[in-house]
Amino acid sequence: MKNRRHDHFLLIFILCMVTGLLSGACKNSSQAKHTVVIGVVIESEPLVVTFDGLRKGMADLGYVEGDNITYIFNGVVGSDLDDIDHEVEGLLAKKVDLFFTPGTVPTLRVKQAVEGTDIPVIFAPVINPVDAGVVDSLSYPGGNVTGVETGDTLPKAMEWLITIAPATNFYVPYHPDDVTSVSTIPVLMSTAATLGIDVTIDEVSSPEDVVAAIRSLPEDTDVLFVPMARLEAGLDDYAAAAMECDVAIGSYQPSYMRNGILVNFSVDLFEMGKQASRLVDQALRGASPAELPVETADGFLTINLVTAEAIGLEIPNHILRLANTVIY
Repeated sequence: MKNRRHDHFLLIFILCMVTGLLSGACKNSSQAKHTVVIGVVIESEPLVVTFDGLRKGMADLGYVEGDNITYIFNGVVGSDLDDIDHEVEGLLAKKVDLFFTPGTVPTLRVKQAVEGTDIPVIFAPVINPVDAGVVDSLSYPGGNVTGVETGDTLPKAMEWLITIAPATNFYVPYHPDDVTSVSTIPVLMSTAATLGIDVTIDEVSSPEDVVAAIRSLPEDTDVLFVPMARLEAGLDDYAAAAMECDVAIGSYQPSYMRNGILVNFSVDLFEMGKQASRLVDQALRGASPAELPVETADGFLTINLVTAEAIGLEIPNHILRLANTVIY
């Protein structure tokens, strides 16, 4: 009787051990299946910090690289559409679960590439996602795409520029092939009309054109930089020419913040990436991007006192106290 009872308990013990092993194997298998792969497509170098913010945000949410999440980022792809499309095709071939796309152009190209699939696309930043054709509306994006927009930083940047460096005219250079630049012009013109400012919009094809134009600007003219990926290489030259001619430059591009720009009202790209991580998490958990409202990032004012001194501009203390960042 004792032997039978012993055998009975032994059998139960063995069954429990086998069940535990099988459960562990199933658990490990389940964990492996839930390792997600995110493909990252970035057009310009300054936007890489947005990806850094995303990774920090995902880590804060419990995602561990090499364990339950993997990022595929092959470096900055540039603004050539063929290069962007080639990168997207390569990521699709690697069966990514989601795309992260800082910038308007990569977002539009990825949106087109994933049409007809269920692969989510999360952007950060995009300046005018509705006008650019990225989403149907901010509340109900539709399709596969949602993300974080920059919000009304352009009107605020214009307001701050004329407050700090009063002028009656803005000179705005842009490249006709920069989709984001073109999409900002209607907002720019509307805001200028409200502020009573004349705007000279100049279609340029090279950094040399911008430098030459700055050197020939009439008095009472400030320069406003809209996004211009194809012209960013000349930022330092633009700032040098402006300081030589006592011309103030304003922008709402976060990547232009320290290139001699006098006034910048823009988002914090790192924080924007962290903000986007929450949308990524929701999408990975099954939420449809079509029903995840586009979020808006906070804007921050930066004033460059080094530039102000170089162009002989004195900025009152009460304005400096309103700045989030002052560069000395």
